[in-house]
Amino acid sequence: MNKPRLAIFQQRASLSTSERISSAQAIFHHWQSAKTHWPNSQHIGCYLPVSGEVDTALFLREMAGAGKTCYLPRLNDDAALCMVFAEYKMGDPLVKNRFGILEPLPEAGVINACDLDIVFTPLVVFDKRGYRLGMGQGYYDRVFAFLQQTPRAVKPVLIGLAYAFQEVELVEVFPWDVGLNAVVTEERVREFFW
Repeated sequence: MNKPRLAIFQQRASLSTSERISSAQAIFHHWQSAKTHWPNSQHIGCYLPVSGEVDTALFLREMAGAGKTCYLPRLNDDAALCMVFAEYKMGDPLVKNRFGILEPLPEAGVINACDLDIVFTPLVVFDKRGYRLGMGQGYYDRVFAFLQQTPRAVKPVLIGLAYAFQEVELVEVFPWDVGLNAVVTEERVREFFW
């Protein structure tokens, strides 16, 4: 990797409010122009941003307006380092998890990860092959480990949302890493084929 993950994490966290807003709008518009998987998708995984991650408010509003069912990650206290996707409607109450990240309440309905159609994922860095590094806990890799089967499952389609400066030449890949189908930045949509 030509830029350390920490340096990119710090660069992302230091973006001004206006830079975050304009980038999120550009990312959303790039996705809108290339949303080939969207029309037939009903169950969409998303996230709420922390530490300078791309703001997903426009995506959440679009999903709600199009009658899609949205799900947010929620840590599962029943299993160590396990994450599930719980249903979320705009305005639903949220609670902070042990990392201070807002997530749906425990009573919110959960969907099996393999039943999601699209999942928008946060990331710290991504490479030209479609591999990502997140915050280092491996939650997304564990929940989507079934995508490593050959042939790869058709869904969910994993789409990273990132700033262009988060792209690096190569991410060190481990056997448990799950690649993305696409990354959308403020500059373009980059697709990867598995």
